[in-house]
Parts: sequence; structure tokens; C-alpha cells
Amino acid sequence: MLVWINYQSLRYPVVLPINPTIEGIKKGIENEQHLGFEVQDQQLFYQSTLLENNNARIEHYGIQPNSEIVLLVIRRINILFNSARLTVSIWDQERVLQLQKKVARMIHTARLHGVELLHNGSELKLDRKISTIPIEDTLVAAVLFGVKVEGKILVYEVIVHNRMTVAQVKQKLHTKYGLEPEKLKLLCSRSRNFLDDGATLMDYGIHKEGTVIPVVGDMFPAIDDII
Repeated sequence: MLVWINYQSLRYPVVLPINPTIEGIKKGIENEQHLGFEVQDQQLFYQSTLLENNNARIEHYGIQPNSEIVLLVIRRINILFNSARLTVSIWDQERVLQLQKKVARMIHTARLHGVELLHNGSELKLDRKISTIPIEDTLVAAVLFGVKVEGKILVYEVIVHNRMTVAQVKQKLHTKYGLEPEKLKLLCSRSRNFLDDGATLMDYGIHKEGTVIPVVGDMFPAIDDII
């Protein structure tokens, strides 16, 4: 008999023996070249009913030839956090927001601002579906923290992570406060050197809540007035 497997709004035909078990359907899906998901990673629904008994035959659920069965799949996402490698299991129809919450619980972060998930160096949008992330790729988890960018009179606070570049920090200052990035020069308070736009905060050992970063520019005092 033939049934149709609906996965991410696409329909795939799967040919099965007469009146197979639910596990038999899952094995058929595992062997289908365009699907290929392992049996233990599948969850099947027929007319909104979860087909949870692997040993039950499809007639138990009223499934007929040419019926449509909806497939959900567990994804195992690889996460790099500092030097540790984590694996997070999550249904592929869920969003990055749910993954972000799982990661925050796994790393037991008590930080006020949570974590950011990065893919190929870019921050993942919270409403992005897990299914759109290539299964072979590794995500990076970066803890968020607040820094104080300090001029002579005013202090500007922004939320960052240590894999953010100096240029990205400047862009945040522009977005939040209207400061012009090309007129800003951020300083390392220890070395008195300017922070390079292409370098990350990690490169300068900036990773703690409340870190103060001096700033100079056309609208700010000279270096000697700050340090």
C-alpha cells in the first residue's frame, strides 16, 4: 500500500506492505531516499492524532491507502560553548527561541541577559525554524553581558557577547544612541591602544558584566582626558 508522508509541507510517497505497523511506516520513512530519518527520531501524526504505539497496525488508527501522515523529526544540534561541545535535541518545527532557552538551561547561566546563538559568525534570528539549520553545522553559544562605553560625561550601556566584533559594538551604539560609528574609537583601558574594528571582544579579554570601555571621537575628549 502507498501512504503520503507530509514533511515540512512537502508530500513524499512511501510504499509499504499491507496493514503495516507504525514502526513499519517509520522504517519505510528511514529507507526513503528523500527522508532517511532514523526510526527513533520520528514522530507521526494522522488527523492530529499521535501514532505513539509502534507495535499497533495502521488499521487501529483508521489509516487507509493514500492517507496522509504528518512527520515531525528530532534534530540533534551541535553547540560549541567556550571549549565544550554540547548536543541539544529539539523538534525541527520549533524555533531558535526554544533552542536558545534549552542551551541557557544546559550551561546553567545565571547571567541576566541570557545567551546568543551564532551560525557561521552571524546571530540567529529567534523566529527561524530549526529545520532550516544544516544538520552538519555547529552553532556557537555566547553568553550575553552588559558593557559600559564611557565618555567624559556620559556612559552608554549596550548588551554584547565576546564573539562580537568591535565594529558590531559600534553599530549597537549607533542603533541605541545615534552615535556615528566612523567617529568612535574604543580603547583598551589596560594598554591604552585602540580596539581594532575587525577584532572580537574575546581578542581583548572582554567578557564580564559591567566592563568599562573608554571611548574617544569628535564628540568625546582626548585620550589623555580619559585615562
